[in-house]
Amino acid sequence: MSITFSISRVLVAETLNYLVEAGRRNCEGIVLWLAPRASRRLIARVLVPLHKASDDYFHIPPEGNRALQQLCRDEKLIVEAQVHTHPHEAFHSRADDRLSLVRHVDALSVVLPDFAAHTTVETFLRDSASFMLTSDDSWRQVPLPKLTGILRIT
Repeated sequence: MSITFSISRVLVAETLNYLVEAGRRNCEGIVLWLAPRASRRLIARVLVPLHKASDDYFHIPPEGNRALQQLCRDEKLIVEAQVHTHPHEAFHSRADDRLSLVRHVDALSVVLPDFAAHTTVETFLRDSASFMLTSDDSWRQVPLPKLTGILRIT
């Protein structure tokens, strides 16, 4: 796992602001990290997709997927990662495995516990349970020591 993603502290803070706000409504939050196709792995934008959520799930309806695909085509972007919350423990559920929006090899899926209520930019990596999609279409957890080399917050 030598893939390196880079994201600014500002974009991580923006991600957390949305996730915490969703948690205040007792809902899971979902944020997508987008990168230009020409410079993959350099996260340039965060996006909250059109979705529905409750305390234990989120769902992106077909119109949300269409809007995302159109945006990516128009702006030549790729979804490199998704970041979402769980109400309690951070883990990749079976639903997360099956319904993850990012489906390309080495895509990143980050899950934060407690609706990210206690997570800061400084604790983001430590608080998360992070997973990468493998070539056999399974999500493999990335241990914290490896994560610090794979995901750089600048």
